[in-house]
Amino acid sequence: MELISGWNTWWKQWSTWLVAIGSSVVGFAPELMEIWRSLPIEVQASFPVEWLRYFGVTLVLASIPAKLVRQQKLYEQSRGGF
Repeated sequence: MELISGWNTWWKQWSTWLVAIGSSVVGFAPELMEIWRSLPIEVQASFPVEWLRYFGVTLVLASIPAKLVRQQKLYEQSRGGF
């Protein structure tokens, strides 16, 4: 098994950040619901609570096409051009 070029920049890639934040939103949904309940009614009325879960799932799904987008700076680093 051989690592791909640029493997050491995995933590800088958009796809990594999107999937990490999205899965955190989905994974911590019960805790976020408690925070939601403590917010003022005016804030709660601004958008439905279900949007939290949809937001998390959308971020996770957005990580798939984000993996296909070349981040020029990271690409140059993986090629050795600093």
